[in-house]
Order: sequence, then structure tokens, then C-alpha cells
Amino acid sequence: MSKYIDHLINQSIKGDKKAKQELLIRLKPVILSSIKKYYNRRECICQVKNPPEFN
Repeated sequence: MSKYIDHLINQSIKGDKKAKQELLIRLKPVILSSIKKYYNRRECICQVKNPPEFN
């Protein structure tokens, strides 16, 4: 899989539009899961830094 993605990247750099589309389709799930992990982690960190006040 890694070799195929490297191939798509090289073809994309050369201007192959189909390779760009295929690359985006293949990487979309990875990108979305990374974004979700980042924001979930950031939320947890914010909650620790700013704990709710108790009366």
C-alpha cells in the first residue's frame, strides 16, 4: 500500500489529476481520523487545564 501511495504522490506532482483524486480518496479516512484525535485530545487537555470550579 505504501508503494502505491508513493506512486500516486509522484504522479500527482507530475500533474496527473486522476492520481490526485485517487490519493485523496485513499487518504481521506486517515486525515479525518487524525483530525478527530487531535480535537478530542485538545478537549481533554483543556478540561484538565481549566477544571470546573466547585462551590
